[in-house]
Amino acid sequence: MLKKIAAIQLIFLISTGCGSAWIIRRDQNGGTIGYRNYTSSEAARAAILRLIHCPEYKSIRDELQTSTRTAVVPMQSTNYSNGTVYNSYGSVNYSGTETQTQYVPVTVNNSWREYTYECLEVPQGTAVSEQKREPKLLFQTAEYPNQSEGEGTINFSKAIQSTTDGKNAKKELTREYERRKVALEDLKRRIGTNDQFTHVEYEATAKQFRAEIQQIETQLTEPILNKMKLLLQQVGQQRGLGRVWEDNEDQEGIIDLTDTIVTTYESHFTQK
Repeated sequence: MLKKIAAIQLIFLISTGCGSAWIIRRDQNGGTIGYRNYTSSEAARAAILRLIHCPEYKSIRDELQTSTRTAVVPMQSTNYSNGTVYNSYGSVNYSGTETQTQYVPVTVNNSWREYTYECLEVPQGTAVSEQKREPKLLFQTAEYPNQSEGEGTINFSKAIQSTTDGKNAKKELTREYERRKVALEDLKRRIGTNDQFTHVEYEATAKQFRAEIQQIETQLTEPILNKMKLLLQQVGQQRGLGRVWEDNEDQEGIIDLTDTIVTTYESHFTQK
């Protein structure tokens, strides 16, 4: 179904006054909206907003597009004539017109703007999204590199999501996100194409909701993260590791402690 939607080049049109906006591309990742002839930038932005299908989005670009084509248009010409006709009864004066249509090629210049956006359907953060990050040294023993049994690493994002507490935190975060998503969609439906205040209100509300989601995520995951850091120091010392890293799985010979920390966390902090 998504592929079918993406293949349709023009599926919807909004026209207000002398301005119009239409969907050029739309899929689960974002889309492109064409628009032209709006009397103000706020009217154009409000029309664009009504065609954006995801409540959370990021602007990618807004570009002017032009095209030139040759069209054949009809042009009429009128010929006038008059004179005198003679017959056996005398003469008659006459006048007349003759209209002819000619088709003439003309060059037509066309211009419009294309607004491209990216959907941000998933709240960003440790418990929900996984992104490749630079390795970070968490701690190093005084004995390193002498008298150490190597180095270890952990993926905190994966570890948190693998625990019972982390899964419950993700469910709670998703509920909070969906509740705000519904509120944003309801606000979008009430937007008028020329209602500047409502459009500004939408952007401010979306920004506020993103900040709230990040704050809630921190509140839910920070206690789990702190407990894991304590366990990580204990496990590292027990195994005699000289260094322990975060997100350093690509280092040759390093010991991945992620599963060990998850198992240890579950045995210490998860109620049976």
